[in-house]
Amino acid sequence: MQTGISEGLLELLRETGLHSSDFIDQILGTSTTEGTYHGVDGKEALRGIMQSLLMLCGSEEAAVDWLFHSVSYQQINGNYPYLALENGDFWSLTVLQDWLQIIVRHRASCPDLIAEIFQK
Repeated sequence: MQTGISEGLLELLRETGLHSSDFIDQILGTSTTEGTYHGVDGKEALRGIMQSLLMLCGSEEAAVDWLFHSVSYQQINGNYPYLALENGDFWSLTVLQDWLQIIVRHRASCPDLIAEIFQK
């Protein structure tokens, strides 16, 4: 999957993440805190997550909003998506990335599901 996301999206992601912890900066390698996100691999996983969310949500703002405030995901999972990343590690990133890639790959067969989970 192509992970060419804009610097503007990364900045919006950082700004939004500041309200919880510096886990976004840890993943992107811009934090002085030692993280558990495996450097370049973690950064690429986060970029992959955001690329998938762009395709599913339709805009940069909606993608970041979904990651931090998705009511549909929270109702199903019991937590907001960012909590799995903030309290997790590299494997938390890869699980979310893999799940989103499956949804992206099959989005044409389930437009109502996509609308309900990602565009509400």
